[in-house]
Amino acid sequence: MSMLAEVPGISPETRRCLEGGGMYTVLELQGRVAASPRPRLATGLPGLDKGLGGGLQIGALTEIVGPAGLGKTQFCMTAAAAAAAAAGPGELVLYIDAEHKLVPSRLVEIARARGLDGSAPASALLERVLVLSPNDLPELLGRLQTLDVGATPLALIVVDSVAQLGRPSGADNAAETAARLAALAGRLKLLAGASRAPALAVNQVTGWSGELSAALGTLWAHAVDTRLVLHQLGDGTLFIQLAKSQGSPISAWPYRITAAGPEELSAQGGPHAVPDHLLDPALVFHNGGRISHAGVYSEQL
Repeated sequence: MSMLAEVPGISPETRRCLEGGGMYTVLELQGRVAASPRPRLATGLPGLDKGLGGGLQIGALTEIVGPAGLGKTQFCMTAAAAAAAAAGPGELVLYIDAEHKLVPSRLVEIARARGLDGSAPASALLERVLVLSPNDLPELLGRLQTLDVGATPLALIVVDSVAQLGRPSGADNAAETAARLAALAGRLKLLAGASRAPALAVNQVTGWSGELSAALGTLWAHAVDTRLVLHQLGDGTLFIQLAKSQGSPISAWPYRITAAGPEELSAQGGPHAVPDHLLDPALVFHNGGRISHAGVYSEQL
C-alpha cells in the first residue's frame, strides 16, 4: 500500500488521483532507493567513467553538449543499448527522440560490438526501448506528467535533443520557454529518482568558430547535475570534457566513434596529451555563458 494512504488529511479520492499521476511521498522514494540500489550506468569510456565515479549518476540529469557531428547521438544510443541490455524484468529505456535520429539497427550494432546482448535476438533488446517523439516542449511535458514509473519502471531516460524542443515558437517568449525548460529538468530528475535511473539530455551550441556557448541559457545550465562537452581540435582529434560534476575536477579524454559507439583513444593506443585549455575552469561551457577556445573549432554548428 502507498504511504499516501497514511498521510492525514488526504481523502481516498485525492489519494487515488495522486497515485494515478505517479506521485508518492519522499519517505516512500527513500524506501524504494534503499530497497533496490542500482550501480551507475557505465559509458564504456574508462577515463570518463572513473571521473564520473563509475558512470552516469542515478537519479540525476547529465547533459552532453557540443557542435553537430561529434557524436552526441552516438553517446545516447550507446547508453541506451547498455541500459536496455542490463534492464531488469519489466524495465524500459525511455528514448525521447525529438530529432528522429534514433536508428534501431545502430542500437543492435552497438550492443553486439560491445558484447552486451549475448545470444539474445535483436528484438529482445529493441523491445526494451520505448520511443517518444514529441513535437514541442508542452507535448513532452504533458506526456511525462502522466507517466507512472510504478507501472513503467525505467532503466534510463534519454532526450535527444532538448535544444530541438526548446526552440520557441512564434507564440512563445523567452520567459515561457525558460520556465518550460526548468519544468522539464525537474520532471526528468523526478522520474530518474523514482526509477533509480540516470537521465541523459543532449544540448547544442550557439555562436561561431571559437566563440561557442551552450544553448538553452542559465536556468537550464543550473538545473543540470553533470555537463559533458564534446570538442574537436584543429587536427580533428575529438575530446570529451567533464566540465561540471559535483566532487570531480575538470578533465578531458580523447575519443573516436566506432562500430561499438564512442571509444576512448587512450584505452586503445596509449595516452594522448590533453590541451591545457580543456582543463582550465575559466574556459568551459559554464552556466550558458559565452566562452572562447583557442584551437577548438567545428565547421558543423
